[in-house]
Amino acid sequence: MQDRTPTIRSRELGEGLRAALLRAGLNQKQVAAKLDWSEGRVSKLLSGKRGGTEMDIVSFLAICGVTGRERERLLKLCRERDTPGWLQQHGSRLPEQLRTLIDHEEQAVSIASFQPTIVPGLLRTGDYARALIVETGNVPSGEIEERVGALLERRCQLPKWPPTVFWERP
Repeated sequence: MQDRTPTIRSRELGEGLRAALLRAGLNQKQVAAKLDWSEGRVSKLLSGKRGGTEMDIVSFLAICGVTGRERERLLKLCRERDTPGWLQQHGSRLPEQLRTLIDHEEQAVSIASFQPTIVPGLLRTGDYARALIVETGNVPSGEIEERVGALLERRCQLPKWPPTVFWERP
């Protein structure tokens, strides 16, 4: 099986599986032996670089003693790990750093910002963001609307549960 670029969901699944390992008092080598997998396979599953089947995840969770809501949450992530996130709808022209930032924002429970001269990114309106992008002069004109669209879509991600707390530092 070939490695892939981890998605936000596959990384979250990996983090959940890693937490299950720790709670069970197991390590990657022990789980690999119990499942008759290589340690590399377990490692790549935990990093989100390689997915397993739903049955693989069920087996992993059974060995770690995961049941109930957490089991269902992780199985849902397994089923959805290849579902494109909203960010992927905005094309690959967005800078890698911005895609990484957006991934972190999706997982954040709190965001702090300090921008003394401009409105923080997630609080900008479309017109304000467009004006900033145009004035910086370093974004090709064909990408401006795509970036404004990505910003506005990022703002829509804030109302989630549990909610992200956003505050600006004085």
